[in-house]
Amino acid sequence: MSDMNFLPELGFGCLTENDDFFMNCLARYVIEKGEAFNGYYGAYIWKNIGDVEMNFHLLPGEQSYNVVGFTSHVSGNQMWQLAVADTCQHFAGDDCDSVLERWVTFTHPLTQEGNIRIYLVNADVVPDFFPNDTLTVQVIAVAGDVTYYRDEAAYDESEPLTELMGKPVHFAVNNVFSIINDSVAVGVIKNVSAHICSDEKGEMKEFCCTTISTSFGTLEIMHAKESVKEEEKAFMRPGGVVKALCTILGDVAIGKYQKGAIYDQEHMARLLRSCVDCRDFTRITNALADDCRYVARSGEVLAIGKTAVLDYLSNVAKKQREQESDCRAYPAVISGIDNTASDDSLHEFPIGSHCVALAQNEEGKIDTILFVKLDDEKKMAEIRNAGEKEAAYQITVNMGRCPGKDDDLHAIQTVHSEREWLKIIQGCYEKGHFDDIEFYYGMLPDCVLESDVKSELFISLPIHSREPVFTYLSSRITHSDHIIQCEIMSGKQWGHEFALKTDIDSSAHITTIDLDEEGHIARLHEFAI
Repeated sequence: MSDMNFLPELGFGCLTENDDFFMNCLARYVIEKGEAFNGYYGAYIWKNIGDVEMNFHLLPGEQSYNVVGFTSHVSGNQMWQLAVADTCQHFAGDDCDSVLERWVTFTHPLTQEGNIRIYLVNADVVPDFFPNDTLTVQVIAVAGDVTYYRDEAAYDESEPLTELMGKPVHFAVNNVFSIINDSVAVGVIKNVSAHICSDEKGEMKEFCCTTISTSFGTLEIMHAKESVKEEEKAFMRPGGVVKALCTILGDVAIGKYQKGAIYDQEHMARLLRSCVDCRDFTRITNALADDCRYVARSGEVLAIGKTAVLDYLSNVAKKQREQESDCRAYPAVISGIDNTASDDSLHEFPIGSHCVALAQNEEGKIDTILFVKLDDEKKMAEIRNAGEKEAAYQITVNMGRCPGKDDDLHAIQTVHSEREWLKIIQGCYEKGHFDDIEFYYGMLPDCVLESDVKSELFISLPIHSREPVFTYLSSRITHSDHIIQCEIMSGKQWGHEFALKTDIDSSAHITTIDLDEEGHIARLHEFAI
């Protein structure tokens, strides 16, 4: 069984060091009492024991599910907006569980500066990881080694990494660096708190959480209490400095993926693109309908049935690997259809449909379009090569380039008018999630939310800083289904030109915003009505 078990780093290695206890007590308890949700290929079942999430990975067998992996995680409040920095999506051929686990390198979505390597928890709920795709990730660091310093001056006087031109070299403060799959986090301490988990005897014990700032967002560093040297314990306070050798974990089953994989035309097309790109169709297995068909350029049906289609695609991928063929796959959207064309079948894929654009040549020119048709159960009923109809379709292709470096892509706008921001917030409510990068980075880092709206969430108001505000707004609507209605109205009653009225399950409130001089969100106000 494959696992990313960080319980020893938190001081709870006792839960996994005995295989009999781990399988017959911990695993049985989580599987019987936990909550499950589906990825595209496998599933996850999880249960919190204290503050630690025990997450088991499941793959479907012929008659039952098989437990194939385990991850321990800590659910925190720090949500980062990140952009995918690489396209490494290949899995180990002898380890099917790697489909449910994934290391991904991310960068800052606005500046494209810095790279951070993150082990993704619940990775199979995301269909595709394409360069510059933006994701909301709940991030923590689990440290195997920590050092605390009295202050920045003491850190600067500590033993350097090396010397350059006669001067000491240290890791920069308030930053995190990834070296292969390991990371180093250094920062001035903002807060120190305790989390709990049960030991093998059922007794709750504490582990440490130290919070620092980084260029990506606030980072919570988790580690065992025993990891701290006695003489450094006095430095575990705001104003001290911590250096941690750690692994960065990120949960992507949040926001729109809170309930697991999404089965719609856009996500199915992205799943297909991912499989074509990495030349491994394992993840598509459970997304194919039993009577799925693969239709060639000529219109000939080359494969009928789930097994036959999977075998056909896998054989094509195998041949491409053996011949080292050029084949690049890009996400694309139909942006126009030739109105002079008389073929009614063109309208099976209307404007706005998502597809996969292939470049199967050294020049990288698009020469093939793949379409996906879904049945009533949201399974892939047909994968179709557009063939001779390609010329009738105009498509917009996402080449994965950085916004601002491509004339077809627009840089992220973090400055708007009051009405424009309320329109964006309205869109978030209506979509059922706040995974909107403009809204996230449009809030100032020290943004404040004030509210007199009753909430089931345990949180102190007002809320200070971007990440807690984002988490609060996201948590309000992503954990279950809601009936939401919004409208922008006059805000004169609340001292603003505009206001947003939001009705969530018949509970209404008003939102107004204060902007800074440039047009960033400095403060949000919520009024119960």
